[in-house]
Amino acid sequence: QTLAENGGHDPVDILVALRATHDKPDGIPYGVNVFTGKIEDMVALRVFEPYLVKKHCIASAVEAAITILRIDDVVVAAKPPPSKKEEKGYGEEY
Repeated sequence: QTLAENGGHDPVDILVALRATHDKPDGIPYGVNVFTGKIEDMVALRVFEPYLVKKHCIASAVEAAITILRIDDVVVAAKPPPSKKEEKGYGEEY
């Protein structure tokens, strides 16, 4: 969708055509040619997603998960707030 929008094409039309092409038995390698706005064979156009992009995405996801788990540990280890009885001063009625 974003690729179609950035290419100046209607994302709804592109997504419908792309899904229809992917449903065909040989439709997996097809994608959006942003220059023409057509669904074309990406292997024939020599468009490949680099290995380093996928590796970086996985590494970023792992780092995000670790950060969330660390925050969760800090929240669990935090001291609970004082109860109402502990806040009252000397001589005050309960």
